[in-house]
Amino acid sequence: MQRPRQDVHPLAHAKDLLGRTDFPLDLIAILAGFRSFRRFEAAFRQQEGVSPGAYRRRHGCASRGRRFRPPRPPAPRHYPMAPCPPFLPDDEGAALEGG
Repeated sequence: MQRPRQDVHPLAHAKDLLGRTDFPLDLIAILAGFRSFRRFEAAFRQQEGVSPGAYRRRHGCASRGRRFRPPRPPAPRHYPMAPCPPFLPDDEGAALEGG
């Protein structure tokens, strides 16, 4: 998952994500460093004059016919399970149970 860079303003990072990805807007708000979508949207509208969704429709990859999806994580590796211990014969099992 991408982390906001410390040397980039949160709204600049959000604009970059809006233009390059099709991440949900609430995820972009979190990745840009905002604690809530409402604060992100209010700050974005104040600086840009449009909502984040409208900005994406004008400047995003989808408006240029391209979509970016992050690469999928590799498939989990399946390791062989250790063999089960052998069952104890009835007389040894009874001895372990105290009987």
